[in-house]
Amino acid sequence: MLVVERWILACLRNHSFFSLAELNASISELLVRLNQRPFKKLQGCRETLFRSVDYPVMRALPVERHVFSEWKKVRMGLDYHIEIDGRYYSAPHTLISKQLDVNYSEYVVEMLYRGQRVASHARLSGNGRRYSTQSEHMPKGHREMAEWTPERIVRWAASVGVHTSKLIDALIERKQHPQQALGSSHFQCNN
Repeated sequence: MLVVERWILACLRNHSFFSLAELNASISELLVRLNQRPFKKLQGCRETLFRSVDYPVMRALPVERHVFSEWKKVRMGLDYHIEIDGRYYSAPHTLISKQLDVNYSEYVVEMLYRGQRVASHARLSGNGRRYSTQSEHMPKGHREMAEWTPERIVRWAASVGVHTSKLIDALIERKQHPQQALGSSHFQCNN
C-alpha cells in the first residue's frame, strides 16, 4: 500500500479530474510505470515477477457470481418451523425440538441436521410474518386437515344436506378469512 501511495497517489494529489474515466486513465499510466520499474535488490520488476510466478497458476473466474450466505444454529419449534428474519420455514416434523444448522442467503434457506440437508426453501420476502410450509414436513393429521379447503368443506356440507350446507356457508361468511371458520369450535368434521 505504501508503494501505491508514493508512486500513484502522491503523483495525483495536485491534479483535478472532471470524470472517472479521466482519473482511471491517469492511474493506468502510473500503474504501468510502477509495475515496470526495476527492483533495487532483485532482478526484474513487478510485471516480470507477476508473469513468471502468479500468472501461470491463475485460473478463470467462476461463471456464476458468489452468493453470500450466513449460518445459524436454530432449535426447531413445536410447529415444525424455524424462524429467519421474521419469516418461518418448515422442516420435517420428526425433528421438532432438534437443533438444526441453517444456511441462508438472499435467495434460499437450507436446513441441515447432523450434516444432512433436510429442507430447502426459496427465501421469502415482503413485510409481516410469512410462512413457507411443505406438506411433506407436516404430521399426517396436519396434512389431512390442510386438504380440507373451504371449497371441499362446502361440497361435503352439501352432500350431507341443505341445512348443513347453509350452516357451513353462514360460518364461513362470518369470518374475514375462510380458514378462521375451519378452526371454529362450531365446526368440526370427522371425514
